[in-house]
Amino acid sequence: MKIIFTIATITIILLTGCSEPKDEAETIEYYKTHLDEAKDLVQECKTLESMTGNERVECASAERAVSASERKHSIKGNEPNIKTW
Repeated sequence: MKIIFTIATITIILLTGCSEPKDEAETIEYYKTHLDEAKDLVQECKTLESMTGNERVECASAERAVSASERKHSIKGNEPNIKTW
């Protein structure tokens, strides 16, 4: 019984250490290519009462990417009709 408990404990400790912590915030370019994720993060950031420095950078990057995407779409819709021959 002690052997099973010891093996289970070691396994749990090893599995817990397998996940890598996120050290760096994603960039604006990353979020420009992952707009759905950026939009979700922007909504999540609005609900947070306090943020770490890394979270603050991620929220800003996501918000800038979403904002750039919206500007791009609003400009694209206002293009004049230009005939090409």
